[in-house]
Amino acid sequence: MHSILTGLGQVLIKGVTIGIINPDDNGIVLKDPVTGFSDALKSGIDCFRDFNEGVWTGIRGLNKGQIGVSSGVLRLFNADVVHQAVRINGISYSLTNGKQTEIQVEVISQQETQTYDWKYRGKSEVSDYEMRGIIRDVNEYSVRYHLLFANCQDVSDSLSKYAMRLYDRSACLHIIFPEIVSSSDAFLYSIGVVLLQGKTIIRLSTDMVAKLFI
Repeated sequence: MHSILTGLGQVLIKGVTIGIINPDDNGIVLKDPVTGFSDALKSGIDCFRDFNEGVWTGIRGLNKGQIGVSSGVLRLFNADVVHQAVRINGISYSLTNGKQTEIQVEVISQQETQTYDWKYRGKSEVSDYEMRGIIRDVNEYSVRYHLLFANCQDVSDSLSKYAMRLYDRSACLHIIFPEIVSSSDAFLYSIGVVLLQGKTIIRLSTDMVAKLFI
């Protein structure tokens, strides 16, 4: 009964504030009015979707009792002040620990899944076997966690794009997690991305629109 009342209270607060204040079991996520209203409408539509099918991304406060911030503009750069997970074909994945030295992704429990506010991203085009393979590759790639350049949002975003066939395996592993040690490396890398992943970048334009408005 307590969890039901808590859930109803959270929905009520979201409704009254038009999605600007989003309480969850892990804290509170604040959104600007446009993002809050858009996400609230999207949540209403997502209620009619099968949560065990397709690609979803979920957000919650960084740590229990803390306040997070989410905005449509920040999402373009994976810079929301939140923790983010991804759910594909009914299986939820998240970083094991945001403070670890190297990025490691694992399957999270149904109980932990319920602590996130989920948003539908699109149809999944991969099998569970393919997802296990890319998760293994990501974990073996030994990418160092970085708050700005390789964080939980980068990981979940790249995995969601892989699941929707917006990224191939190479893009999922290397575009999001480049080994850049200098400004010249960054410049050469950006040119390489444009030349070698032009097709992917064009296809990502629709995903950018989806992040802002859908």
